[in-house]
Amino acid sequence: MFNGAKLRELRESANLTTYQMAEKLGVSQAMVVYLERGDKQPSVELLSRISERLDVEVADLLKGSGV
Repeated sequence: MFNGAKLRELRESANLTTYQMAEKLGVSQAMVVYLERGDKQPSVELLSRISERLDVEVADLLKGSGV
């Protein structure tokens, strides 16, 4: 399951606003907020884009990954 809190932590570490993150991912700012709050789960494609843009492994974005 996707870890929205980890996304927020990584985004903030990269000094990105939700708006900037949304632009990098090609989604709305609201979608980034929904993902971070755990209201929505990303598609496999979006999960892949998130990991690429933040330069982390997909497993780092998943709960229970030990990270």
